[in-house]
Amino acid sequence: MIRLFSFLFFLISLHAFAQTPSWWGKEVVSTSMAANRPRVSTTDYNNAVLIWGEGPHLVAGVTTVAGIGAFMRTDTINPTGHSVSISFWHGPEIASRGTDTVYVVYKEAPEADTSHHIYCAASFDGGYHFGVPKRVDFIGNHMGRMPTVAIGPGGHPVVAFMKSDLNYAEPQWVIATSQDYGQTFQPEVQASSDHSALAEACDCCPAALVVSDSTVQLAYRDNLQNQRNIRVASGSLAGGSYQSISVDPQPWMVNACPASGPDIVADGDSLYSTFLNGSSSDEVFWSRWQMGDTTSMVQGIASSSMAQNYPRIDARFGQKMMVWKTGAGTQAKVQARLHYLDTLYAFDVDTGTVNVPDVAVSGQGAFVVWHEVLEKRIYLKRLFYQSIGLPESVVSPSRQLLHTVDLYGRLVNPAQIPSGIYIQWYSDGSFEKVWVN
Repeated sequence: MIRLFSFLFFLISLHAFAQTPSWWGKEVVSTSMAANRPRVSTTDYNNAVLIWGEGPHLVAGVTTVAGIGAFMRTDTINPTGHSVSISFWHGPEIASRGTDTVYVVYKEAPEADTSHHIYCAASFDGGYHFGVPKRVDFIGNHMGRMPTVAIGPGGHPVVAFMKSDLNYAEPQWVIATSQDYGQTFQPEVQASSDHSALAEACDCCPAALVVSDSTVQLAYRDNLQNQRNIRVASGSLAGGSYQSISVDPQPWMVNACPASGPDIVADGDSLYSTFLNGSSSDEVFWSRWQMGDTTSMVQGIASSSMAQNYPRIDARFGQKMMVWKTGAGTQAKVQARLHYLDTLYAFDVDTGTVNVPDVAVSGQGAFVVWHEVLEKRIYLKRLFYQSIGLPESVVSPSRQLLHTVDLYGRLVNPAQIPSGIYIQWYSDGSFEKVWVN
């Protein structure tokens, strides 16, 4: 009975181990007159790696969630003579994995020139130095645009890009994989538009990519006779065809370019996507589904009487954070929602002529970056919180597992539980927090 009381008290006090989210002030990343479209990703050391455009240049920088040391501008990724194709709504993308592996992809400008290609640059020291960018696309007399990148098993990059005719006709998303850490890439495989012979990719909307186990998940905006909704195509890294599902069931008929694509992230066995849908008003949504599902759960991120756009999402250790732009002009806002230990936090991150935010979650918090248009600056803001931490227990070598419970104290079968945080209780009185993927 004493042990049961102690265990229940422990469960009640779990949230006491978690730190209330708190913000640091804005940090200036770039004051270049030509600064544009920042992107951010995190490493397992809880460092953030940032990229952004400065005119024809693609610049990288590194910071830590603990604020140890100032933000450090580290490298210019594209070599002399490679101008980067970038605008506020499309441009280079970044992915990181482990403690030090980072990949960045970009298209050389002008994008319609078939002698200009898509490149992938790799860093193996956490974003401090990048190697010579390697060509990704070998598509003959076609045009490749708007690349995005994810990292697969073994730390190899997976790149998606839009392939079309030279007049932007017949656009489709294709995927190219590497087996040597981005030194070379395999021939591309078409991933989009499996659901209809009349479908093509929305030619002005970027896509997003994630690799979950050995399955590639590509979120993109479809164009089926001007119905422009979000689909997610899934395929194996080992090869074969891609099959897609709709994660955006509200039909949006529009014969103009939305210039807004989805984002996607995997956390455990769940997948999440964020996107704009303008069927009734410009509103941002997020959807959730699991591997193998044919439908998804969809809901609005946050209600607003003002137009919303450019939603982004990241997740780690069961914590999810979304950012987006609300409003226009000098009173536009970067807004955020954090799902943390079953609590929803809402934030106004900044107000002004803000645009194109991005977010990356680490084990100790989150990083938000955005462009301030009139100030011509790239800003970074850090949100601190701590995943549940448990004191070390003295472990008996002969201990046996008694039971596993969730954070509400409910017994679960350890062989049949979804991803998340659980507590394992042992015969010697010790316990452990475990993260189940």
